[in-house]
Amino acid sequence: MKSENGLELKSINSESLILNEIKSLTNTVKEYFKESGLVVAYQSNKILIGKYDGNNFHFFHEEQIDERKLLKIRIFNNQKELFLWKSNGNIKGRLRIDTEGEEVFVVDAYQQLWGTDFQKINNSWTKIFEERGTELILPFSNIKVDNKQNKVFIKTRNYIEYHSKSLLATYGDCRFVGFYDKDKKQII
Repeated sequence: MKSENGLELKSINSESLILNEIKSLTNTVKEYFKESGLVVAYQSNKILIGKYDGNNFHFFHEEQIDERKLLKIRIFNNQKELFLWKSNGNIKGRLRIDTEGEEVFVVDAYQQLWGTDFQKINNSWTKIFEERGTELILPFSNIKVDNKQNKVFIKTRNYIEYHSKSLLATYGDCRFVGFYDKDKKQII
Protein backbone atom coordinates (compact mmCIF):
# COMPACT_ATOMS: atom_id res chain seq x y z
CA MET A 1 0.00 0.00 0.00
CA LYS A 2 1.57 3.29 -1.13
CA SER A 3 0.79 6.54 0.61
CA GLU A 4 0.95 10.13 -0.60
CA ASN A 5 4.27 10.66 1.20
CA GLY A 6 5.97 7.95 -0.89
CA LEU A 7 6.19 5.34 1.86
CA GLU A 8 5.09 1.84 0.95
CA LEU A 9 3.80 -0.67 3.53
CA LYS A 10 3.90 -4.32 2.54
CA SER A 11 4.31 -7.82 3.88
CA ILE A 12 7.37 -9.93 2.97
CA ASN A 13 9.28 -12.95 4.26
CA SER A 14 12.51 -12.02 6.01
CA GLU A 15 15.03 -13.38 8.46
CA SER A 16 17.86 -11.77 10.36
CA LEU A 17 21.05 -13.27 11.77
CA ILE A 18 23.16 -11.40 14.35
CA LEU A 19 26.93 -11.82 13.97
CA ASN A 20 28.79 -11.11 17.23
CA GLU A 21 32.40 -12.24 17.19
CA ILE A 22 33.77 -11.14 13.84
CA LYS A 23 37.52 -11.61 13.52
CA SER A 24 38.01 -10.63 9.87
CA LEU A 25 35.98 -8.15 7.85
CA THR A 26 37.11 -9.67 4.53
CA ASN A 27 36.39 -13.28 5.52
CA THR A 28 32.98 -12.37 6.97
CA VAL A 29 31.92 -10.55 3.81
CA LYS A 30 33.07 -13.45 1.62
CA GLU A 31 31.30 -15.99 3.85
CA TYR A 32 27.93 -14.26 4.11
CA PHE A 33 27.66 -12.30 0.84
CA LYS A 34 28.62 -14.43 -2.14
CA GLU A 35 26.39 -12.53 -4.61
CA SER A 36 27.09 -9.25 -6.35
CA GLY A 37 25.73 -6.05 -4.92
CA LEU A 38 26.48 -2.51 -3.90
CA VAL A 39 28.54 -1.26 -0.98
CA VAL A 40 28.50 1.86 1.16
CA ALA A 41 31.48 2.11 3.51
CA TYR A 42 31.47 4.84 6.17
CA GLN A 43 34.97 5.77 7.27
CA SER A 44 35.95 8.49 9.72
CA ASN A 45 37.33 10.57 6.84
CA LYS A 46 34.94 9.79 3.94
CA ILE A 47 32.15 7.67 2.52
CA LEU A 48 33.00 5.18 -0.23
CA ILE A 49 30.23 3.95 -2.54
CA GLY A 50 30.94 1.18 -4.99
CA LYS A 51 30.14 -2.29 -6.21
CA TYR A 52 30.84 -5.74 -4.83
CA ASP A 53 31.30 -8.63 -7.29
CA GLY A 54 30.87 -11.46 -4.78
CA ASN A 55 34.58 -11.49 -4.03
CA ASN A 56 36.02 -7.94 -4.14
CA PHE A 57 35.01 -4.33 -3.59
CA HIS A 58 35.32 -1.89 -6.48
CA PHE A 59 35.54 1.81 -5.67
CA PHE A 60 36.44 4.81 -7.82
CA HIS A 61 40.18 5.14 -8.49
CA GLU A 62 40.59 1.65 -7.02
CA GLU A 63 40.36 3.08 -3.51
CA GLN A 64 40.42 0.57 -0.69
CA ILE A 65 38.65 0.42 2.64
CA ASP A 66 40.90 1.51 5.49
CA GLU A 67 39.80 -0.84 8.30
CA ARG A 68 41.41 1.43 10.93
CA LYS A 69 39.07 4.26 9.86
CA LEU A 70 36.02 2.11 9.08
CA LEU A 71 32.94 2.91 11.17
CA LYS A 72 30.34 0.78 9.37
CA ILE A 73 29.72 -0.88 6.03
CA ARG A 74 26.62 -2.05 4.17
CA ILE A 75 26.83 -4.61 1.35
CA PHE A 76 23.41 -5.06 -0.24
CA ASN A 77 21.23 -6.02 -3.19
CA ASN A 78 17.48 -6.46 -3.70
CA GLN A 79 17.34 -9.65 -1.62
CA LYS A 80 19.76 -9.13 1.27
CA GLU A 81 22.11 -6.91 3.23
CA LEU A 82 25.20 -7.56 5.32
CA PHE A 83 25.64 -4.69 7.79
CA LEU A 84 28.86 -4.53 9.82
CA TRP A 85 29.90 -1.90 12.36
CA LYS A 86 32.56 -1.21 14.95
CA SER A 87 31.55 -1.20 18.61
CA ASN A 88 34.15 -0.71 21.36
CA GLY A 89 36.93 -1.79 19.00
CA ASN A 90 35.13 -4.98 17.91
CA ILE A 91 33.29 -5.68 14.67
CA LYS A 92 29.65 -6.74 14.99
CA GLY A 93 27.12 -7.41 12.28
CA ARG A 94 23.75 -8.40 11.01
CA LEU A 95 22.74 -10.36 7.92
CA ARG A 96 19.19 -9.70 6.65
CA ILE A 97 17.69 -11.91 3.92
CA ASP A 98 14.33 -10.92 2.42
CA THR A 99 13.59 -14.11 0.51
CA GLU A 100 13.49 -16.42 3.51
CA GLY A 101 12.05 -16.53 7.01
CA GLU A 102 8.85 -15.38 8.67
CA GLU A 103 6.29 -12.94 7.37
CA VAL A 104 6.97 -9.36 8.52
CA PHE A 105 5.62 -5.94 7.68
CA VAL A 106 8.03 -3.45 6.17
CA VAL A 107 7.92 0.15 5.01
CA ASP A 108 9.95 1.00 1.91
CA ALA A 109 11.13 4.60 1.69
CA TYR A 110 13.19 6.56 -0.82
CA GLN A 111 15.81 8.81 0.77
CA GLN A 112 17.01 11.61 -1.52
CA LEU A 113 20.77 12.00 -1.81
CA TRP A 114 22.01 15.55 -1.86
CA GLY A 115 23.28 16.85 -5.13
CA THR A 116 22.21 19.64 -7.44
CA ASP A 117 24.48 18.78 -10.35
CA PHE A 118 26.37 15.84 -11.83
CA GLN A 119 29.46 15.06 -13.86
CA LYS A 120 30.02 11.81 -15.73
CA ILE A 121 33.54 10.72 -14.89
CA ASN A 122 33.73 7.76 -17.29
CA ASN A 123 31.57 4.86 -18.49
CA SER A 124 31.24 3.49 -14.95
CA TRP A 125 31.18 6.44 -12.52
CA THR A 126 29.27 9.69 -11.96
CA LYS A 127 29.95 12.42 -9.43
CA ILE A 128 26.94 14.16 -7.90
CA PHE A 129 27.69 17.40 -6.06
CA GLU A 130 26.51 20.73 -4.72
CA GLU A 131 28.09 24.17 -4.92
CA ARG A 132 28.91 24.08 -1.21
CA GLY A 133 31.51 21.40 -1.98
CA THR A 134 29.83 18.18 -0.94
CA GLU A 135 30.05 15.32 -3.42
CA LEU A 136 29.44 11.62 -3.83
CA ILE A 137 30.92 9.39 -6.50
CA LEU A 138 28.45 6.71 -7.55
CA PRO A 139 29.19 3.53 -9.52
CA PHE A 140 26.73 4.37 -12.31
CA SER A 141 27.05 6.27 -15.56
CA ASN A 142 23.34 6.46 -16.42
CA ILE A 143 22.20 9.09 -13.90
CA LYS A 144 21.33 12.76 -14.10
CA VAL A 145 21.02 15.19 -11.23
CA ASP A 146 19.83 18.78 -11.29
CA ASN A 147 18.39 21.35 -8.95
CA LYS A 148 14.80 20.79 -10.06
CA GLN A 149 13.60 17.35 -11.23
CA ASN A 150 16.34 14.78 -11.46
CA LYS A 151 17.57 13.33 -8.18
CA VAL A 152 19.08 10.09 -6.94
CA PHE A 153 17.47 8.19 -4.07
CA ILE A 154 18.54 5.29 -1.91
CA LYS A 155 15.72 2.89 -1.17
CA THR A 156 15.61 1.79 2.46
CA ARG A 157 13.50 -1.01 3.90
CA ASN A 158 12.32 -0.53 7.47
CA TYR A 159 11.15 -3.58 9.45
CA ILE A 160 8.23 -3.19 11.82
CA GLU A 161 8.40 -4.84 15.23
CA TYR A 162 5.57 -5.07 17.72
CA HIS A 163 6.10 -4.80 21.47
CA SER A 164 3.63 -7.07 23.25
CA LYS A 165 3.63 -5.27 26.62
CA SER A 166 3.13 -1.73 25.34
CA LEU A 167 1.16 -2.67 22.18
CA LEU A 168 3.36 -0.28 20.20
CA ALA A 169 4.89 -0.82 16.79
CA THR A 170 8.29 0.57 15.87
CA TYR A 171 11.03 0.13 13.30
CA GLY A 172 13.29 -2.63 14.60
CA ASP A 173 15.72 -2.74 11.68
CA CYS A 174 16.56 -0.90 8.49
CA ARG A 175 18.51 -1.94 5.41
CA PHE A 176 19.60 -0.51 2.08
CA VAL A 177 18.00 -2.01 -1.04
CA GLY A 178 19.40 -0.02 -3.99
CA PHE A 179 19.73 3.32 -5.77
CA TYR A 180 16.75 4.73 -7.69
CA ASP A 181 15.86 7.66 -9.93
CA LYS A 182 12.99 10.14 -9.53
CA ASP A 183 10.57 7.69 -11.21
CA LYS A 184 11.46 4.98 -8.65
CA LYS A 185 13.32 2.95 -11.29
CA GLN A 186 16.36 1.12 -9.98
CA ILE A 187 19.71 2.39 -11.21
CA ILE A 188 21.99 -0.49 -12.20
